[in-house]
Amino acid sequence: MSLTNFPNGVASYGVPLVGSGAVMPVPPAKVFWVGNDTLEPHVSDGNTGLDPEKPFSTLAAAISATTANRGDVIYVKPGHAETITTTLTPTAGTSIIGLGVGGNRPTFTASGAIDLVTVSADNVRLSNVVLVGASASVTALVDLSGDHARFDNVEFRCPATPVDVVTVSAATNGCIFERCVWRGTADGPDNCIIGEAGEAFNGMIIRDCYADFGTDDLDESFIRSDFQFEGLTIDGLVVLGIGATVVDFNSSTKAIGDGILTRVYAASDAALTIANAVDLGGCVAVEVKVSDSAAARGLLLPTATPD
Repeated sequence: MSLTNFPNGVASYGVPLVGSGAVMPVPPAKVFWVGNDTLEPHVSDGNTGLDPEKPFSTLAAAISATTANRGDVIYVKPGHAETITTTLTPTAGTSIIGLGVGGNRPTFTASGAIDLVTVSADNVRLSNVVLVGASASVTALVDLSGDHARFDNVEFRCPATPVDVVTVSAATNGCIFERCVWRGTADGPDNCIIGEAGEAFNGMIIRDCYADFGTDDLDESFIRSDFQFEGLTIDGLVVLGIGATVVDFNSSTKAIGDGILTRVYAASDAALTIANAVDLGGCVAVEVKVSDSAAARGLLLPTATPD
């Protein structure tokens, strides 16, 4: 017997409010809406964005309306699409949540020599959106320097080649990537995530993520740091199309305190050297498997044909 009259949760304007893990803003937090679908006749950046039937037309306008650390939430409607020429910089303590599934998720396409999103404030969440680098001049899809950022169900798409997809440009703490996807359909970027210029990503968690660069290959690594960091956890990662290494932690010097890798599986088209495919630094590998051959495989069970 159900303990509630709403076993499937409660929704408003198609947005789940109760029972599905949706963000529940608590006053004085505000909810803002963004949408530019042709079915939306009242879309305008001149709106307040508080009415889902009169949303902002751009994410930048919604970000400008938020107040730092108030707990504001921006919902971006299904099918929304924008070309971004000026970097988006979310406000501290805000959540940006895309609605829709698959190809109907909101899509933001960078054009020009910019970082698409700069997360310099703390406690920012980005969820269920597609970020696209439309030209090789795009410097990064995300530049990360704030603490406790969370990226869940975000797809990083590289039809052209930003040199690195996610750059860590200042030391960060407690950032999370969960159920995210990196895809490349051009000559691969150097790295999916990189700590730049001595910057550490302490306490970073990468969980149940996937990267597919096929024969285009990541030129260097899925994740790279030439500098000291602590507390990295990678738990569940599949990478197709590795050109050099899966992880590359060159100057990590702690004995075993840097982090742990478990359930990490990578495949290459023979562009890498298997013996050098994982540079752990001070990290511990519990279950890491790399192959450069379709014929290479582990033990298959059962070992005999069942009766």
